[in-house]
Amino acid sequence: MFKVPKSNINKSILKKELKFLYRLNKALYQDVDESVRLNFNVLGHHYEIPVSILNNYPNTLLGEPKLRANYYDYLKDEFIFDRHPQAFESIITFYLSDGNSLSKPDWMPTEMFYEELKFFRMKSSILTSYYDQEIASMIDIKIIPKNKYKRYLWLVINYSTQDWYSQLMRIIDFILNLIALWTFARDCLSDHRMSQIIYWIEESNGQVFRPIYMLFHLHMSNVCN
Repeated sequence: MFKVPKSNINKSILKKELKFLYRLNKALYQDVDESVRLNFNVLGHHYEIPVSILNNYPNTLLGEPKLRANYYDYLKDEFIFDRHPQAFESIITFYLSDGNSLSKPDWMPTEMFYEELKFFRMKSSILTSYYDQEIASMIDIKIIPKNKYKRYLWLVINYSTQDWYSQLMRIIDFILNLIALWTFARDCLSDHRMSQIIYWIEESNGQVFRPIYMLFHLHMSNVCN
């Protein structure tokens, strides 16, 4: 029987390999012992989560041992994810609440949070429910005219580009706005002129008159009353 000389055995390397195998086995099959707490590193934010919580969601990335083993660092003995920590916290909170509370961080866009849920392989029912409640309502459905020329005009007005006809439409729109503004200003000035009333003021040496604005007259009437 061939025996390996003891001098050729590097105990430090063997120790590291055994440690690696132990930790790899732990990463793959640690759901057997539900008292184990897993270490997670999400962009520098560290979390320690009981495996018993994750076992309630076996088909998710965090709940399936073989799936999360792809992110296991045996040297640091932790699972590393380059994802948003706040989204990770929302998912863990959802786990802790027995699937009753899933809230998006206030600062995070709805679509981004939805992508985080997809990355961690949340249940399809959860993804569908979140999409219907948060994303589907944000989609603006517009009916495009069937007529070729009407549809072309509609696209130019609503989705203007750098083409010459789009620029022409913007110029026409600008001119129409100026005309509408000028018409409004002219009507206001006309009403303002008509609001002047001539009052006769009695004086000791006769009668004189002067124009006084209606607004001033109303204020004086209120004071006298």
